[in-house]
Parts: sequence; C-alpha cells; structure tokens
Amino acid sequence: RNPIGSGPYALERWTPARATFKANPYAWNKPPSEKLEILAIAEQTSRLQALLSGVIDIKTSVDPADRERITGSGNPIQKTPFANTIGMMFVTTRNDFPAFQAKRVRQAINYAVNREAVTQVLLGGITEPSAQPAAKGVIGHDPSIAPYPYDPAKAKALLAEAGYGSGFTFEAAFTTELSMLNPTIAQQVAVDLASVGITMRIQPQTTAQTRNNYYDGAWRGQAFTTTYNADPTGDALRAMRFHSCLHPKPWVCDAAIQPAIDAGLAAGDLATRRALAEKVSRHYHEEAYALFLYDAVLVFGVGPRVNNFAAVSNRFLYGEMELAE
Repeated sequence: RNPIGSGPYALERWTPARATFKANPYAWNKPPSEKLEILAIAEQTSRLQALLSGVIDIKTSVDPADRERITGSGNPIQKTPFANTIGMMFVTTRNDFPAFQAKRVRQAINYAVNREAVTQVLLGGITEPSAQPAAKGVIGHDPSIAPYPYDPAKAKALLAEAGYGSGFTFEAAFTTELSMLNPTIAQQVAVDLASVGITMRIQPQTTAQTRNNYYDGAWRGQAFTTTYNADPTGDALRAMRFHSCLHPKPWVCDAAIQPAIDAGLAAGDLATRRALAEKVSRHYHEEAYALFLYDAVLVFGVGPRVNNFAAVSNRFLYGEMELAE
C-alpha cells in the first residue's frame, strides 16, 4: 500500500506521469545521483526529443527509425537481450473458429511470413528470427530447431490440404506498445499473409488491455501478440504457466505435452528440467502454436551525462552507473 523500495533509490512520490525517488542511504550499492525521476512519456517522438534535448538521460524502447538520429547527435545506443520470444499466439480453444485448431493452418502462417525482412529491415538487424518459445540463452532453448523458412508456396499447399485453399479472415490483437513490436511490423505480417490468401485484420490494443486479457480470457480476436516470457528466471517453462493448460482460461491446451510441462516445473535438478523444457520447445515448434517472430532485444538511448551504462534485461544497475554533472 505504501511502496518505498529496497534498492539504491527510495520512492518519494508517484503520479501517473512521474515517479520521483531519492537516494536510499541504506542501500549497499550507492546510486549515481541523489535524485531519480522516471517519466511516463507516451508518444515516441516526444521521448526522442526529450533525450536529444537533455531533458532525460535514458530513453527506453528506442524505435529502429530513431537510432540514426540518436547516434548522429553523439548519444550511444545500448542493447541487451530480454529472455523473451515475441510472437502472435493462435487461440486454439475457440470452437467457433476452427481454422487455428488445424496444425497445417498454423504451420502455413509460419511459412508465409518473411521473418528475415522483419528482423533485418524493420528492426535493423539487432535480432534474429525465432523458431520456438525459448529465446537464445534461456533454459529450454534448443539450438537444433531452425526457424520456419519463408516459403509462400509451401504455405498455400498446407492451406489447401487443411481445406482453406480459398483463404480465410481473422482478427489479431496487436499490442504495439510492446518493445520491438511496432505498427509497421504488424502491417508487414498482414501483407505477407495476404499474399497466401489470408486476411488479417489488425486490432491495436494497449499493454494494459493485453495483461487484463491474460486473466479473463476475453480476447478481441482469434489471435494476439505477446511474449513467451522467461524473464527474470531465464527458464522457458516459466512462460508455460500462461501458454498451456495451466492457465485458467487457456488459448492453447495440449494434453499430449502437458505432462512434460508439469514434470519440468516440478523437477529439482537442472539437467532434467532443461531436457523437459527443450522437449516442450520442440513440440510447440512442430505444432506451430504461435507465429514465432524473433527474440526480444531491449534498446536504450543514453545521454551524454551517463557513464558505464549497465542493465540486465529491463532492470537498470544504477550502482554501476555514473552520472556526470
């Protein structure tokens, strides 16, 4: 009810637009300044201008289009892996929409999307296409699993085999506030799917709406974007609490793989847990329960006053940073 904080800073005041902190005299890692302010600046352009003008020292969620402007002004770009795989999840538990209950349809969508174009062009090459629900470096990542290749002809053939040779239409809720998931990427996915006869209607939604939907299961369409989130434990099975039969209102529930998920979560030794997690990753790849897009990478813009910028995932290591006057 009255949060203070146990790290290098203690909370002084909280408003919807700004959180103000003061240095915590009891912290073992001394903060780089006596004060810290975290600003909620909703608009991307405003955040960029705040960094370039020196109003803020660190900008989160740097858009690929803004990187050259930041580096051109003399400010560095810093990036860090986030232990997340970003994808579009198919709601397979809705009997009123049987298309995504067909494995060939889900696989067809994975063949239809050009991930290389997304990662290399739209994301500037800072990450790579994904093939599974476990990001690189995460327990459960199987390096032998290759991403689905871009093969529109294969996608059309699979759709025809599944009885959807004439295509179909579906709605996808895109959380475009997600780091590295901007509206341009959503449009590119829609264009690629249209080329094989699938119409995807994009329904933008906020991160708050996505989180609410996690718990009440009231998805706006037949698919939605989110992450297989292994942060902060670095264990892919963490995400399976949401992406399996364990969820109270699941969008995917596969009885064949659920015993491996349950056993992995209960395993007491790392080798057993890793083996079971990799088995789950292989199964989810083969069944194509999501359009696997790419591993998340957090990109920060850093102002000239900050030295020794340090972060692990989305957590700043203030005790390692220095702030010039």
